[in-house]
Amino acid sequence: MCKLDNDIKGSIVLVIGLGESGCYSAIWYHRHGARLRIVDTKINPVGLCKLKHLVNDSLIEYNLGYAGNFKVDLLEGVSLVILSPGLSPNSIVVKDIIDKAKSINIEIIGEIEVFARAIEYMRYSIGYNPKIIAITGTNGKTTVTCLTYKILNDCGISVQIAGNIGPASIRVLMDVIDSASLPKVWVLELSSFQINSMYSLHPEISVLLNLTEDHIDWHGSKENYWESKNKLLRLSKTALINRSDHLVLRMSFELKNKIINSFGIDEPTKIGDVGVSLKGDQKWLVYSYRNDLFLNDTDRLNQNNFEYLLPTSSLKIKGMHNILNVLASIKLCKYVGLKTAEILPALFNYEGEPHRIQWICMVNDVNYIDDSKSTNVASTLAALQSMDSKSILILGGMGKNQDFLPLIPDLIRYTRAVVLIGTTSSEIASILDKTSLPYRFAHDMKEAVEISSELANSGDTVLLSPACSSFDMFNGYAHRGKIFVDCVKSLL
Repeated sequence: MCKLDNDIKGSIVLVIGLGESGCYSAIWYHRHGARLRIVDTKINPVGLCKLKHLVNDSLIEYNLGYAGNFKVDLLEGVSLVILSPGLSPNSIVVKDIIDKAKSINIEIIGEIEVFARAIEYMRYSIGYNPKIIAITGTNGKTTVTCLTYKILNDCGISVQIAGNIGPASIRVLMDVIDSASLPKVWVLELSSFQINSMYSLHPEISVLLNLTEDHIDWHGSKENYWESKNKLLRLSKTALINRSDHLVLRMSFELKNKIINSFGIDEPTKIGDVGVSLKGDQKWLVYSYRNDLFLNDTDRLNQNNFEYLLPTSSLKIKGMHNILNVLASIKLCKYVGLKTAEILPALFNYEGEPHRIQWICMVNDVNYIDDSKSTNVASTLAALQSMDSKSILILGGMGKNQDFLPLIPDLIRYTRAVVLIGTTSSEIASILDKTSLPYRFAHDMKEAVEISSELANSGDTVLLSPACSSFDMFNGYAHRGKIFVDCVKSLL
């Protein structure tokens, strides 16, 4: 096992929030001689059992079931603060202690920064120099992370997946250290929360998939949210951007001294980029390469410079948003050095991830689709646009201070009716009142599914795509999706 520098040995590390990331960050620093001070508002937080199982309690001071705002006296003797990604530094619970820590130059980091520092030390101490691929964006992160991992793994590349997708990156790192199986490539899904408290990670390539409003409640403004995404690109050696997203494209203009590649739904105009080109009557995914025989005087690419990979119709995951996700994964894998023939089999076979426009079953000639992962407006719009028939949309949850007005044109175009759930029900209903679109309220998922089945016509789709987070009614989007699936199957 590699060791950290001696600065941390004997020091007190304050861990605020004992979820998975806090738990395994604490275990990492305990391994390297730090004393731990744990604080959490819950009496029995998620990571408590695991931490007590793996770590000697004599080196831990617990402050559990903490009532009110965290007091600054928790910082006494502390050298480092590890903040849970679920806690905004601006939230009233932690603001005083965070402001005080900054004023006395105590570092505040998150679990991804713990991972980054560990990798950096291992690079210098034992020569471990993996390629790191980082994936962020408002939507599509998990799909691109999983598909990229699948392609690399299927091709025999030694690769690990971690980050926002779970498990925590520092947990996976400890596992591969203990098993002497360090990977050559890390594929990390990174949320804006994680990037916010990350400073030392320098991926070989990072991709920004798209940008819309999200997590305004956490960041305080859409500009702060967007800046967290831009920060990752600045820290990376190569930036991969979605040229079809005007916000992402505009952000890329601000990047200085950076290699920039792109993907988009149009034809690529730069060598090394990926996109879509019409060949005959079919749209194809294409990769642009240098072919000096066919470069014209302006060095502008044309179809003779395209490697035609596969028709978009051959993909099992549907929708323009998924075409963009696939293009991003192709470029990431090309960057690692894979050839087209190695990449294609995984693309043909990939069926998507659970709770992401996942077909469940057909009941009475009505399709039921679980898109519980759609926790923002843009993601729900993408889901609606990918449907082949009129939808009964189950919508609502915790709104995260989003603007729901952009939903209206596509709701009118693609839905037959809307069933509202969660704390945003009344807010969304007030917007729907300005249209002629019918809607109903449901108190729980069971009622939502029952109402949807009543409203659906033969050939319709009942789509759970809430455009909101789930924590007002469920433990997370996966729990929400599972309950939806259970309710649908009860109709059989």
